[in-house]
Amino acid sequence: RRRMGTAPTRSRTSKCVRPSRSVGSIHYEAVNRFRVERSKEKAERSEALGNKKLALSVINPNWEQTASVRGLDVLADIRKVISPDVKVKCCGLVKKGERVAIQASKDGEVGVQGGHTCKSSMCPTCAPKKDAKRAAEVELILNRWEREGYWVSFGTATLSHSIRQSIEEVGDDFKEAWRRARLNTKNAVKKQLGLDLLIEFSFDWTIGENGFHPHGHFLTMIEKKITKAEANFIEATWKDKWKAAVVKLGRKVSKKAGMKFVEVDLSTGEFLASYLSKTSKVSYEVVGSATKTGNDGNLSISGIWEGMRKGDKKCIAIFHQLSRWLKGKQVFNRCARLNKIMKEERGAIVEEEKAPKKDVFLLGSGAQRQVEKRKLYIPLMRLAHRLMTTGGQLVLNQAAEVVSLLTTWNKEEEGRNNERYGELLERKLRAWRL
Repeated sequence: RRRMGTAPTRSRTSKCVRPSRSVGSIHYEAVNRFRVERSKEKAERSEALGNKKLALSVINPNWEQTASVRGLDVLADIRKVISPDVKVKCCGLVKKGERVAIQASKDGEVGVQGGHTCKSSMCPTCAPKKDAKRAAEVELILNRWEREGYWVSFGTATLSHSIRQSIEEVGDDFKEAWRRARLNTKNAVKKQLGLDLLIEFSFDWTIGENGFHPHGHFLTMIEKKITKAEANFIEATWKDKWKAAVVKLGRKVSKKAGMKFVEVDLSTGEFLASYLSKTSKVSYEVVGSATKTGNDGNLSISGIWEGMRKGDKKCIAIFHQLSRWLKGKQVFNRCARLNKIMKEERGAIVEEEKAPKKDVFLLGSGAQRQVEKRKLYIPLMRLAHRLMTTGGQLVLNQAAEVVSLLTTWNKEEEGRNNERYGELLERKLRAWRL
């Protein structure tokens, strides 16, 4: 099949569009052959490890409700208030001569490929993708722990702060306290119990009445079964070392805050004890900062984005302060052993055969900016989704009209008619109720 982004060819004897065998179709056939061979290799490894054959991912039928898709409109609204020195400003943009592809597959998967990717934890499109990927990796690790009956505990670390203290001051103290507590706890447990602590850590924050509130979510794991006494010793050591590190920096740890631990049900990956969490899944509580909301009126990153969309100057200022402080800093941290285990588990999983995504619509630099400005990403993705899944002559004609318009539009690199083309595309999509 031809790629939808290329100009269609017409038969001399018929006015209907005739698909042609292009380089793209040959490429997809080669990719499919490679995937079949790779699946066979993974099946052999899975049998050798004795793992169940599971699907690595499940297609989400409600793709429009995913955070990364909704983030396209959020980014369009906040881009104009972001300072040029913050890399989120350029996320999703494309240079002259390059293209952004709206892709879809027969299995119902839809996405946007191409353009600049900032990979920032402050970006409404990149942050949810990073969180989802990391959460899936944590699920793989927890699967090993459930199967082997190993010990794991979920913890949260906080420290005292006040509204008079800056983000940089509080944040730097938290980072340093965590570094000291982690090293001292690992050494103490190794010395007393002869056990190696495996740690998965994620930095999180909210903005509240007392200013910037940094905190960390982490999983403490032991690659073996341990006694209740040993588990109590590990958690008590964590609390002692955390308190000592915080006090050494001139701060306090209250009885209500400080460091808390929650028991985890590995059979479901959920919390057993009550916990002030927006999700019961451990994996998303550890890494899902972009999809959570703050408690008791506190602002999380999603709340900051909503404030920026409304022009809230306070939210805009906080966003820039956080973006500049977080630049170059590590938000996630996983020890080498857990990373190796995650790769082993992922390699043992046999992926379900899925149809590859194909480029349906190609957007040049001018088209991309107009599509974002007029919030036409999701309507175009709906059309691409219908074309690849349900089909039909009406949908085929609509897609052909859009392809024809974009092909003409992309040839005009000067961008003098961008507004006219953008208005025409928007009128078509609104008339089709997309």
